[in-house]
Amino acid sequence: MNLNKSDNRIFLLLEEWNEVKEEISIQFKNRDNKNALTPMVKGINIFEQFLFLCNDRELINQQESILGFNWKPVNITERLTFIKNKPSLYHSFIQLSELMNEQEKQYNKKIAIQKMTKH
Repeated sequence: MNLNKSDNRIFLLLEEWNEVKEEISIQFKNRDNKNALTPMVKGINIFEQFLFLCNDRELINQQESILGFNWKPVNITERLTFIKNKPSLYHSFIQLSELMNEQEKQYNKKIAIQKMTKH
């Protein structure tokens, strides 16, 4: 499969997420919410980049409403707001992990549909 520039960036983001997710997990296992904050902020940033790239947008235009995005998890606004407001909570980490998984499914669905429409 040929990877375009966006696909390659997404692949790299997912690799980075796996590393950050492990770091966050360790901090929460050690009940070190304070040291989980920095990697959580990084994880939130990775998710936002992923979300924007999946919707063929650049994160630099963050004022753009994600409500109009075609490829996004359910209840994205409420969930992301919760995570951003309370990034040092373990539940925020769980929610962020779920958002990443759901966004990856949305991305795979998008790719599958694009392949079907090309044939």
